[in-house]
Amino acid sequence: MYKKIRLPINCLQVGLCVAGAFPDYFTDLWGRGYSDTPLDCRHDVRLFASQILLALMSSPLSWMGNSNTFFIVAFSLGGLISLAFTGAFPESVRSLVLLGPAGLIRKRPDGYDDNYMHQPKLAPSLESLRENVRQILGAIPCGPALNMQTDKKRVVSSEQGPPRVEKSFDIGGIIQWQFDHHQGHIHSFQDTVRYGPLQKREDLWGKVCDIIAGRTRPDSALHNTKLLVFFGRDDDVVVGEETTEDILKLLGRIPTRWAWVPLYPNSEKITQTILSFQRSKLSEA
Repeated sequence: MYKKIRLPINCLQVGLCVAGAFPDYFTDLWGRGYSDTPLDCRHDVRLFASQILLALMSSPLSWMGNSNTFFIVAFSLGGLISLAFTGAFPESVRSLVLLGPAGLIRKRPDGYDDNYMHQPKLAPSLESLRENVRQILGAIPCGPALNMQTDKKRVVSSEQGPPRVEKSFDIGGIIQWQFDHHQGHIHSFQDTVRYGPLQKREDLWGKVCDIIAGRTRPDSALHNTKLLVFFGRDDDVVVGEETTEDILKLLGRIPTRWAWVPLYPNSEKITQTILSFQRSKLSEA
């Protein structure tokens, strides 16, 4: 039985609508969307990869074991998190589809190397740290930060969250909503910049590339298969040409599908490409 998980970053669910032939499972990463923010641990790849296991355990379906496998479609930081999970549980993953995946970024985005982002205790106040995050995200200034401990009046219910739109959505609006109303988003974003697997993670990429290339783990459904990767034409963070070059170094001469499309809004084309890819995987099974 095959299933799919879609793992977005920053609650940006890129408009993918997979046909109802399979069970789907969505999860917002910690500190994003409607997911809580753990305050007593680092927001690193181990924390986020374990979230996939927690999501599977919360489902009434049996996702792992007994020859069950599933597809993962992941975006941005979710791509690297999915690679970490797949490297740990290669027997459970049927295929990977990655959209603008992190982990091999050569140049960090502006503001990510700011001292306050890596040593938040140096910031003169929580508001100054919040302002740094606001500038990085490009959010509009608003009122004072939510108090994660006591301020309940300003908490926004899920019904007041960003609208779900079928074909397109306002990315800036979603980023703004998280900045304004998610009590733990500032902390999670800052901690992810500090500890997250954004760069130099050839170890995680390489482990899965070795499986796909057929060099290791012949028991995995990914063994000697293909990888589907999407890049945004104008993405200046995950630069397609650079990331493609780095992935091919790890994969070797293995058939890999690349798609160069504007990721927003282009959900229908992306969805059809993914469906075609997954159907080909099922026909190979």
